[in-house]
Amino acid sequence: MKIPMGIAMAIGPVLGPMLGLAVGEAAAQPVAAGPRPSGALEGKIVFLHAGHGWTADNLGSGFWFTQRPETNEIVEDLHNIDFQTFQAEALWNAGATIAPLRPIGHQPNEVVLDNDDPEVTFVGAWSDSLSPIYFGDPGDTPYRFAGTSPTETAFARYRPTIPEQGFYPVYAWTRHGVDRVEQLYRVHHTGGATEITIDHTKVGNGLVYLGTYHFNAGTDGYVDVSNESLQVGVVIADMIRFGNGMGDIDRGAGVSGFPREDEAGLYWIETHAGRGIPSSEWRSSSADDTATVTAPTRWAEQMNREASGLATDRVFLSHHSNAFDTTARGVIALLNGNNNPATATPNQFLLAGTLAREINNDMVALDGAFEHDWADRVTLTLDASTFEYGEINNQFINNEFDATIVERAFHDNPLDAQLMRDARVCEALARSTTQGLIKYFNAVDGSTPPVFAPDRPTNLRAINNADGTITLNWDAPATGPGLGGGASGYRVYASTNGLGFDAGTAVNALFGSMFTFTGLDPAQGPWYFRVTATNQGGESRPSSVVAATPGSSASSVLIVDGFDRVDRFLNVRESYLGGQIDRVRERLQNSRDYVIQHASAIADADASIAFDSASNDAIIGGSVALDAYVTVVWILGEESSNNA
Repeated sequence: MKIPMGIAMAIGPVLGPMLGLAVGEAAAQPVAAGPRPSGALEGKIVFLHAGHGWTADNLGSGFWFTQRPETNEIVEDLHNIDFQTFQAEALWNAGATIAPLRPIGHQPNEVVLDNDDPEVTFVGAWSDSLSPIYFGDPGDTPYRFAGTSPTETAFARYRPTIPEQGFYPVYAWTRHGVDRVEQLYRVHHTGGATEITIDHTKVGNGLVYLGTYHFNAGTDGYVDVSNESLQVGVVIADMIRFGNGMGDIDRGAGVSGFPREDEAGLYWIETHAGRGIPSSEWRSSSADDTATVTAPTRWAEQMNREASGLATDRVFLSHHSNAFDTTARGVIALLNGNNNPATATPNQFLLAGTLAREINNDMVALDGAFEHDWADRVTLTLDASTFEYGEINNQFINNEFDATIVERAFHDNPLDAQLMRDARVCEALARSTTQGLIKYFNAVDGSTPPVFAPDRPTNLRAINNADGTITLNWDAPATGPGLGGGASGYRVYASTNGLGFDAGTAVNALFGSMFTFTGLDPAQGPWYFRVTATNQGGESRPSSVVAATPGSSASSVLIVDGFDRVDRFLNVRESYLGGQIDRVRERLQNSRDYVIQHASAIADADASIAFDSASNDAIIGGSVALDAYVTVVWILGEESSNNA
């Protein structure tokens, strides 16, 4: 009996035994292409900023400086951008459209393809635009456009030459307009293809984030701009960016020498300002250190097309950390209006209060989970008595969206600084901020579902069934105060390299936490898997990666992932003005996929050896028995010691 793919996820107690499957089990093959995560923030636009960054003294010596000094082994300018990576992932998993005002992630390589570059090819009916607003050089073809069709009849393919394999954030530059549609982008990476739709009637004229993906070196990966849409209008092919690159703006004393993400947002904006957009749309002053204050807000207002949708469809969110007298701790969100009511956005008090309250209450609820307990503040918002905050000033926003700055903790306090340098705390803060945004949108529009994405599943294990199939089992994520919502479903992902994963297959939580893959080609070497939890609020972060081989006999080898430590003592250390500071780049601390190296080594030594893998907690909990295997490979990493 053949089960259609769409029905496979719903096999239950009646059909299961008929098919020879355990209750709750489903059977399917990897899925080549599928959509990005959806969730409570679908249809919402978040203009995301991380404050400060390396800035040039362009009216003086031209030298580069950070706007905040090192304090307790943290530099706010740099930690803000590290934290933005966590925040972008949480927003992405909740379905938000993200317009980043500093880059996302850490990828110093870059490939930028404009529509008239030779690496860009067109299939179907495309026309050249004469628009004065576009990305590119003077004299370039501004961009190309194609009419929409219910089925794809035209696409533009952007095929970069990736200089080095790795994870690359991908961005699109598309002019917004009245005849635009929810434009389909299809990102082809090492796991397959991910489909993203961006509503360019609402946002454009700057970079919009299409997600982060694993690409091999060379030309295997690409992005298609498709004309497939049920809406009537045109799609635009202008620029696609892969990676962030190194700063290349010289303000009088040479380029900074730092990755673009570490520079102030002013330079990211200037690099992607496009033709036909005056500098007054982002620059308020000839002095860079002054211009950086309002550049992100001004650019967000320029990118936002207020004629489409409601003001409550979008928001400006900027992350900073705080300093006062070394004793103050905890979160504060900022607002305007004390001195000039016209500087406050329409619902700024609601936005700031909702975010700060959610963060404060969630982090206090997690007391005991981290190195120090969170400070439970009474006063959670601040409207300065002597000035207005330029970065969230409604005089630049013109009532087009609400805006706030979240000062997530105090970097001049040793306890707060240590917490901020912990990737687990960054994950929790990003989750709480996202939950606060969901509450805010629900309050202002009444239609955003007040549902929070789950936390990640745990105790994943992959078992070869000796019949060419592999079964995954996992445990439901934890729920409770400060955590995510309950899982109503799961997505299981497969990969042949452990880095790029397929589009995933849905599993209904009503039918358990088990899934069987069939038809996996053993000639492709080890297969890798991970699982996420889902609900109406969105999708969780992925579980750790496990691996197995689809063999014809039971596995004799078990690989155990015993490295689940994540804390500030694993941070990347970076030189800063003669000293050392922490960078919170979680993948460089614990990538949660070290099974790749071990599985590859076994396969290279003897491809006939069948193996399973599991997390160490699955062993501890008794879900997998060690005595069922001849050999156990236990991955320990730096789990065994604490460098405090």
